[in-house]
Amino acid sequence: FFFKQKTAYEFRLSLVGSEMCIRDRLYGEELMAKENYQQAIRMFMIVLPVCEEHLNYTFSSYVLYYLSQCYQKLGRLKQSLHYAQVAYQRSVQAGWPATQIKSSLQISNIYDEMGQVAKAYEYLKIHKKIKDDIQEEDNLNRVADIEIQSILEKSQRELDVLEKNKKIAEETNRNQKLWIFSITGALLSTLFFLFLLYRNNRQKQKAKAEIELAYGDLKSTQSQLIQSEKMASLGELTAGIAHEIQNPLNFVNNFSEVSTELIKEMVDEVDKGNTEE
Repeated sequence: FFFKQKTAYEFRLSLVGSEMCIRDRLYGEELMAKENYQQAIRMFMIVLPVCEEHLNYTFSSYVLYYLSQCYQKLGRLKQSLHYAQVAYQRSVQAGWPATQIKSSLQISNIYDEMGQVAKAYEYLKIHKKIKDDIQEEDNLNRVADIEIQSILEKSQRELDVLEKNKKIAEETNRNQKLWIFSITGALLSTLFFLFLLYRNNRQKQKAKAEIELAYGDLKSTQSQLIQSEKMASLGELTAGIAHEIQNPLNFVNNFSEVSTELIKEMVDEVDKGNTEE
């Protein structure tokens, strides 16, 4: 059955391309979100070999990572560990740090669940190192961007000076053109400022609506809590009243039982002729 499904899937993939593989992977993620892990595993098992054959290790590393998560949710830690390790290998082969980070942390968590603390710590260090390397690379890129931006700004200033000198040397009607440019710039600035005001106003309205909604939910929750407290207090009061009523009733019942026994004994004595007693 699995072989037939796989063959049919490959035939469809050859017709419509990788979009179908991506779509079915997303469907598997939806099944995971619904906690339908068994069906998600079946979907990923169909997608995985096709992805590795027709796409690349970057894509298949995600599928392997999701398979590991499904098996972990089902408590099948050995299968979960296997797919997490393969996902890590695929992400390393593809040079894709995103799944390296996820799969290394997944392996550490699985080892921790299995009680293998040393292995869990080993992969946790790998996870941290990958994140630190990415952070260092981001910092280097940020410094390079700042330097490039500084060079661009300096070049722009030099160009501005040259342009200014060129404008001074132009025809006498340049002043009129400058006025036109100034008016146009002012108009554009005004339009941009109005756009910013409009956008900020929309954002404020949206934030206000969200705050009002949250406040309404809070009031509703508060009302429910007050009602619950009232019902609890009423229950305690009812129990107290019932207890207070029960005590005199018990006394009356006991007294009536004693009175009945005394009357019975009196009748017996009268029947025996002991009227004086």
